[in-house]
Amino acid sequence: MTRELIATFFYTGYSPAAPGTVCSLAGLAFCLILRVPLGSTGAGVAVLLLALGLIPYGIRLGTWAERHWGRKDPQVFVFDEFIGLCLSTAPVFIFFPRLDPLVSGIIPLVFFRIFDVAKPTPVDRCEALPGGWGIMFDDIIAGVYAALASVLVSLLLYRL
Repeated sequence: MTRELIATFFYTGYSPAAPGTVCSLAGLAFCLILRVPLGSTGAGVAVLLLALGLIPYGIRLGTWAERHWGRKDPQVFVFDEFIGLCLSTAPVFIFFPRLDPLVSGIIPLVFFRIFDVAKPTPVDRCEALPGGWGIMFDDIIAGVYAALASVLVSLLLYRL
């Protein structure tokens, strides 16, 4: 039960429409809530460390999820989206603390969803990795791409 709760990111993976996006929105809410007690930079560091620290667990959990649901990269498994969203959000929080909180969250969310759905190379190739490796690494790379794009856009907004 606990593995299913985490694998589906508090059951957001069971959303009948766009479970990856629903999970990403829940992940963004988590990141924005952390900004209240920790500030932007503190929340960014915390989210980055959390995401990096959870990657090995996510790989094991992804492998479990494939056995549990009986298919490769089951749609209800959205823990990878949470990790990718955190990776894309953290640099904006860290490097642009004066940027409006919603803007600093929405920019990475939009870019992450674009890169996760479009799957530019090497994101698309990561899916071929076995088990949890393939499940996690396409979203990790999409999160890194989204982080880079978000930092560039935030840099432009920050100067305005």
